[in-house]
Amino acid sequence: TEHAGDLLGARPVVIPLSARDALSVKLLYNKDAKNDSQQQSSSLWKRSNFATLEDYLSSTLTATTKIKTKLLNPLGVAEGILLDCQQEIERRLEELEVDVMTLRLLTSQTEAWEKELQTEVMDEFRLDVRKSWEQKADVVDRVIDELSIIDQFKLLVGRKFFDLAWERSNRRGINLSSSTFETQGINQNSLEKELLSFVISCAERISTRAKSQGDATIEYLGKRPAIIGSGGKVSDSRHGVNRMVGTISIPKFHRLEDELRQAMTAAVQRAARHLRNDSDNSDHVYKSLRQNALVSALLCGSAFGPVSAYLLEALDFVPSLVAGTSLVALGTLALPLGNRNASKSYKTELMSHATKLDETLDTLFKDAIRRVAMQLSDGISPYSRYVRTEGDLLNDLRGKMERNAASAHSLRNRINKSFEL
Repeated sequence: TEHAGDLLGARPVVIPLSARDALSVKLLYNKDAKNDSQQQSSSLWKRSNFATLEDYLSSTLTATTKIKTKLLNPLGVAEGILLDCQQEIERRLEELEVDVMTLRLLTSQTEAWEKELQTEVMDEFRLDVRKSWEQKADVVDRVIDELSIIDQFKLLVGRKFFDLAWERSNRRGINLSSSTFETQGINQNSLEKELLSFVISCAERISTRAKSQGDATIEYLGKRPAIIGSGGKVSDSRHGVNRMVGTISIPKFHRLEDELRQAMTAAVQRAARHLRNDSDNSDHVYKSLRQNALVSALLCGSAFGPVSAYLLEALDFVPSLVAGTSLVALGTLALPLGNRNASKSYKTELMSHATKLDETLDTLFKDAIRRVAMQLSDGISPYSRYVRTEGDLLNDLRGKMERNAASAHSLRNRINKSFEL
């Protein structure tokens, strides 16, 4: 009582009683007048000292206080229930946060996997394809390097030296065994064969990595429960309320490799369809180099005109020397300049098809990544759907509890103010 007096600022009234004895008597006797007299004379009732408390409350509590107490009592019970509900909601949200962080981590892992796939597989494949096109486009430069100046002028009388140089240049550029494609009855040129070998390897690597990522996702999640209890734990139907989560499945990617290989093969074959075969390319390049050698030879040969005119005394020495020297210089420059233009024209034509193929492959890769990411997401969709739905439900309930608690607090203030007037 000393500590209570310090807290209350007055000496409190202390009435010792036994609530258990009082409850036993009230349950034993009903409210009839005859039973009421028996209750008052009962030794158990007297021992409970509950009559003293009733007399004290009847004498001290005013009508206003009684009404205020009756109004605030159920309100206090409601506030206690709201507080318990808020604490339960906060506890479940805290447990759900683990699942939310798990989904965020899986999302970040999938994004990192996509970037890794783009860098280590797709970009590498596109680089290999680009190099093959460039090697094919450089064949004219290699042929020119193989031919000496004298050999280039020999093109005017035959293509024996050119054919040898063309064969050696192609052998240096692309060395690919065509046995796989020949057994399939396919008749492609060397560039198409090499590109299709890259397609097979790339499609296999993408499919393998997609399956590995699916296995890694399921391994990280572990065997999620088919039913989760009210606290996010594995629960039995006999304890509390349960929510079905569903089964998390591993994406199989059965047709990914075949479909991707078919699409990429079709793109390569469409690009190769616009190319001339090796024989036509050889004829085209030979004609260009032969024409350059012919122009160079004609210009150099034309230098004999001014010399002859000088010897016949039809032209002075200086003009004939200038004219002859100029023609020889033009003939000497015509051959390398013509060869360079022929090589540039060949490269430009070939690399234009390479650019179109690269754009097509980029579209196919983006579509493949989108499909893989979608299947990975579908595999864990029951789990992610549960986390999302549970989070929305709990946040909605928390908002309602906060509004109800605010309403109860406002009502309590109104009741207190009304009785202060």
